[in-house]
Amino acid sequence: MKIVLGTTEKLPKFARVLSVVDGEKVLGIAGVYPDHNRQVVFSTISDELKQHPRIVIKAARMVMKWIRE
Repeated sequence: MKIVLGTTEKLPKFARVLSVVDGEKVLGIAGVYPDHNRQVVFSTISDELKQHPRIVIKAARMVMKWIRE
């Protein structure tokens, strides 16, 4: 299981996206994009990913770092 940076084809120009994958199966996505004077954060995780809290925390820390930049 690993965290990979994603593409932003259908998102606003400055969006940052990551996904958690296991082989070719996507277990969750998360990201952040600027919207006027705020940052919008989005995420979705599968039940399978909920069984791996360390990966979820690592991904959440990456998104929080993006928000602080």
